[in-house]
Amino acid sequence: MRSRFAENVKSYARAHKFPLLLLISILTYTAVLSYISILKHNLFLTTAWDLGIYEQSIWSTANAGKFFWYTVELPINPNGCFFGIHFSPVLFLVIPVYKIFQSTASLLVFQSFIIALGAVPLYLIGLKETENPKYALLFSFLYLICPPLLGVNLFDFHTQAFLPLFFFFAFYYFSSKKFFKYFFSTAFFLFCVLLFQQQEVSKVFLIHNSCIVNCGIRSVYRHIFWFVWHLD
Repeated sequence: MRSRFAENVKSYARAHKFPLLLLISILTYTAVLSYISILKHNLFLTTAWDLGIYEQSIWSTANAGKFFWYTVELPINPNGCFFGIHFSPVLFLVIPVYKIFQSTASLLVFQSFIIALGAVPLYLIGLKETENPKYALLFSFLYLICPPLLGVNLFDFHTQAFLPLFFFFAFYYFSSKKFFKYFFSTAFFLFCVLLFQQQEVSKVFLIHNSCIVNCGIRSVYRHIFWFVWHLD
């Protein structure tokens, strides 16, 4: 019985070697970057701008019944609502996690995990374009060790952590001609992260969508590299 189970496991591992390696790389990235982020926080190397702002906003929503209320910027935002400065509905995705694990560490771990998940659509894009899982996996590895990405991950907590996941899924669905999912990913990306934030990354997204339409999907890798490199 055990030998049969072991054989089944080995057979499954051989058949799904590259997706399993991708999963291991994502979990490893999450563990390592979470540890470093939490270590920085414990060494007092995080700041009120922006980790303190985000945590107080999320905590007040989860516990005090105050809608993303925070105090750091009251002189310039008298109503104290974070949405008065940055409209970020994507934060609603964070609240259930924070409600269960009410700790600064939960925000840092969640951020690392969401960033690491960006490797999934990149793998799918690479697999579709090259039809070689080795190259697709390599492309995902390069994403996970990209220095600007690590810089974003290690600087407090930000909603920009959600950008790669939705951005790359939009690329993938467009290249696969799954336009409903493409527009869904694009809409979620814009309305939940960027549309009213008035941040530079919104311009990056719009420029790259224009590049896809005008240049074709074959230029997708160049655009993705450019996007990742300018995340910081």
